[in-house]
Amino acid sequence: MNFITDKYFYRIGIILFILCYISSAYAFDPTTTIDLWSPDYLAKQHKKPLPIEEKNSKGAISHVAMPRLLVYKPSKSNHKAILVISGGGYRREEQGKEAIPAAKWFTNRGYTVFNLIYRLPIDGWNSKLVPFADGQRALRIIHQKANDYDYKQIGVMGFSAGGHLAGILAVTEHNFYLPQDEIDSYSARPDFVALIYPVVSMESGGQRTQTYKQLIGDNHSLDLEKSLSIEQWVTRDTPPMFIAHAKDDPIASVDDSIALDEQLKKHHVKHTLVLFKEGGHGWGLGKAGTTTMAWPDMFQKWISTI
Repeated sequence: MNFITDKYFYRIGIILFILCYISSAYAFDPTTTIDLWSPDYLAKQHKKPLPIEEKNSKGAISHVAMPRLLVYKPSKSNHKAILVISGGGYRREEQGKEAIPAAKWFTNRGYTVFNLIYRLPIDGWNSKLVPFADGQRALRIIHQKANDYDYKQIGVMGFSAGGHLAGILAVTEHNFYLPQDEIDSYSARPDFVALIYPVVSMESGGQRTQTYKQLIGDNHSLDLEKSLSIEQWVTRDTPPMFIAHAKDDPIASVDDSIALDEQLKKHHVKHTLVLFKEGGHGWGLGKAGTTTMAWPDMFQKWISTI
């Protein structure tokens, strides 16, 4: 074998290694999958043929037609469940860098993790608020499955736009869909919440985000903006909340997380706000070389106090 051939196979080997590494980074197989809705229900919620789901090379999902829960069961339960919600500006869901790494990290520490694959406003559903309907349905299913999976506390954790979705689920008293079956007799309220670099408000900094564009767009009104702003709906009954944000975030306003913190204080809600000096946005379990990598352990310490 000559030098050129050796060099060719060397390069092929490097490429295969990289592809295998990328594949393994995004691969973490669920124990089972639970569909949120029946096919008939979904067909009635869409005027056109259902979208065809896609996944890009980084593991991000878009055009979700069948919203579902990917369930990750730990080898030994700590009696807590978490609904994990990826961000992506309500245009896509960043599974590869957010939900899947989080699911693996928390499952390894005893949590039963439910990874939410939710519908997106961009895909022509009857309402742009379908992510919130999927989130409420998911929480009700998780409450229904508590005895099957051996957990007593149920939390919701969201990243970026997923943090917005998680936050609205925590504070809303509005039902985003009509009851369909016995599942809807269960609560859609979480016992604790974790918002990681969240989009919080549609009234201030959030107006320049994709979250605002996809949910509200040109149909803006003060009432709609208020209804989708987490800080506006905090009450004394809001569940305990963990918030982590970098001060140099160029996308989700850290000032809005600070405003949410002030509302939580005002209503005497147990919570913590962790502000990192740097880290930007979209760091998942943490950006290498920054203190954002500490947030999962900080959350673990916090959750033990509630």
